[in-house]
Amino acid sequence: MYHHFLTKFKDMFTWEYNDMTRLDPTFMTHNLVVQEGAKPVQLKRRPRHPKNSLIVKIDIDKYQKVGFIEPIDYSPWLANIIPYLKPNEEIRCCTYFKDLNKVCPKDNF
Repeated sequence: MYHHFLTKFKDMFTWEYNDMTRLDPTFMTHNLVVQEGAKPVQLKRRPRHPKNSLIVKIDIDKYQKVGFIEPIDYSPWLANIIPYLKPNEEIRCCTYFKDLNKVCPKDNF
């Protein structure tokens, strides 16, 4: 049932990051609501295995190339990127936002 629908409208979906167009910041911008008086936390750099460092660099370069992320010179909130091994042996890069999440109001959505 869904397979027929997806194949019929396959030109409506993006299959690669490079196919995605950048969102216009005037249309949508994400802002974090941080509690007043919260002191920014800058985590110390965690050492990584050289193999994992290369995987993280490739991931970051991929996201920068298509415009999902942009480099910044300074942020009061600094978090480590942590590569973790998925059950299918693929490595996924996650950002450690535990300290930032503590000072953001809870949202059920």
